[in-house]
Amino acid sequence: MTEGVSGLLAEYGLPDLMGFGDKIIGLTETAMRRAISDIPDGVYEATTHIDSFDTTAPLVMQCRIDVRGDELSVDFAGSSPQNRSPLNSVLGYTSAYSSYALKCVLSPDIPHNEGAFHPITITAPEGSFLNPSYPAAVEARATVGHYCTSAVFNALAKALPDRTPAESGVPLHGFAMSGWNGETPFSTIIFFNGGLGGRPSGDGVSALSFPTNVSNTPTEVLERAAPVRILDKSFLPGSGGAGQFRGGLGQRVAMEIVSDRPVTLSVLSQRLKHPPIGRNGGANGSLERILVNGREVEGGVPFHLTKGDVIVLELPGGGGFGPPEARDKSLIEQDHADQMA
Repeated sequence: MTEGVSGLLAEYGLPDLMGFGDKIIGLTETAMRRAISDIPDGVYEATTHIDSFDTTAPLVMQCRIDVRGDELSVDFAGSSPQNRSPLNSVLGYTSAYSSYALKCVLSPDIPHNEGAFHPITITAPEGSFLNPSYPAAVEARATVGHYCTSAVFNALAKALPDRTPAESGVPLHGFAMSGWNGETPFSTIIFFNGGLGGRPSGDGVSALSFPTNVSNTPTEVLERAAPVRILDKSFLPGSGGAGQFRGGLGQRVAMEIVSDRPVTLSVLSQRLKHPPIGRNGGANGSLERILVNGREVEGGVPFHLTKGDVIVLELPGGGGFGPPEARDKSLIEQDHADQMA
């Protein structure tokens, strides 16, 4: 224990800080219960579809929110069963991103501690892809688990349509690259982000991931870590859904392979078939596109690239919030100016 804390305890005659901690946790719980009490009692349900490695069948998140007084439960019964791919999320991960979504809407400004979660219950049936049974593959749990925020938002919007943001472009978009960089073997994981969903109080932020906090890999870092040359890294005009507050823009990234030896690239892509949903009359965001040498390809399978090959990622913008005709005229003019720039 530091000298300063020891002195504080001695000054006030306290044995430890447990009482302070309990008080803060209790105040947070009270605030969360008050926020839940503002939601009309009832059951609110939504179905969210996300891409899977099986191109014929999307993964389905069936989300049911049950509000009773100052307590709330989230249940994912009816969601897709676990699968043979690594697109499975363990229950702890599912719970974390579901409760985080609730806190973002219900009590974003209160301290973040266990008190916020005492009134909340998160469940998913064992054997589903949101609570798989051992020995399911779960290495790509983030790719699907982060969509729990979308599923919760889509259900919560039935109760609080004026407070729940639109869906974001890409909760998590990473790609793994390996091979040889000159005479040195390399393996790296790189991230680029889509656009944030439109919010009740403003436009979505461009090229910002949600709910994860990963940042965009800088060009200089990528070109040093892997044998690639970045040809383009720019906002993607029109990718954010229209609305009173438009979705944040996605981005376009084009890179050329410069290695004399083959390079393997695996893209953990999403939004190839299911766009970010707009909210309260806002339009959906764009779909993701992956192109190799100008030809559109599917994500989720490794690409074997050689020198001179060019891969292009077009990452989606977020959904819009509110009807487009309600957008402020000055913001529309700025949108047009940005697209002309």
